[in-house]
Amino acid sequence: RVEPEIAQALQKYLTEEGIVIYIETETISVRREGAEKVVRAKVKGVEQEFKAEEIFLATGKTANTKDLNLQKAGVEIDDRQAIKVNEYQKTSKDHIFAAGDVTNQKLRLETIAGREGTLAAKNALTGSKDGLNYWQVPYAIFTYPAVAGIGMTDAEVIKSGGKCSCNTVD
Repeated sequence: RVEPEIAQALQKYLTEEGIVIYIETETISVRREGAEKVVRAKVKGVEQEFKAEEIFLATGKTANTKDLNLQKAGVEIDDRQAIKVNEYQKTSKDHIFAAGDVTNQKLRLETIAGREGTLAAKNALTGSKDGLNYWQVPYAIFTYPAVAGIGMTDAEVIKSGGKCSCNTVD
């Protein structure tokens, strides 16, 4: 989501630290060979194997709603078990609001969950219908050096036809 210049600078710093970065990569298989783990992957269409002592796998987040019995409450969920909310954080039941990682929102960041929680509480308690402008929520990438940002990238502004909506009630 960051500008290409920022991504390139971060990649340069990480490479100087000895970190090898592979992009356009698809994991094919993982196996154990003695004490080593072996990952077979396609890197830009070419199959390669990587050996390691340990493997860290980040696959995203799954909404932890399984034991909430949402169907009994009449709260709709999507195929990923995430609670469906509208732009006001309201669920399919007018008196139930949800925010953060249990919802069907696309961006699952701590800063967004906090804003959604505040918004859900305000809308639930006051009856207001305030929405969230996701472009006004900051994000951070916890690397060294750290990267942080807010708003649209140049590419996103161009893609939107130069229209950057920055109005929100917060």
